[in-house]
Amino acid sequence: MAETRSWRWVLVPVTVGALVSLTAGLLARHQPRSTGYFQLFFSDPVAGGNVFTSVGCGSCHTLAAANAHGQIGPNLDRLKPPYDLACVQVERGGGSMPSFKGQLTPAQIRDVSAYVATYAGP
Repeated sequence: MAETRSWRWVLVPVTVGALVSLTAGLLARHQPRSTGYFQLFFSDPVAGGNVFTSVGCGSCHTLAAANAHGQIGPNLDRLKPPYDLACVQVERGGGSMPSFKGQLTPAQIRDVSAYVATYAGP
């Protein structure tokens, strides 16, 4: 009986340690799509969907989540832009896309960027 108990004291910590190491290793390898975690945390992707629709983003962009099939701008489902890139693009514009800095509030820019970063792609 004493021999069985000693194995339990060794086996349980070793098993827990292995699971913790495995989990930490998997989390360390995960590459998030966005680095703006703080701003993304305070953004509202649902409100961003309303901004996407009301501003007319779908007339240029394809985004299945918004049922948008525009052909002028990039297909956001294929591009899958991270949050930071979406914020910069919406704020500054580029290519044939206009800047929305004067038309949208900073919160709306964060929200629509969160919406695109969250829902773009399969």
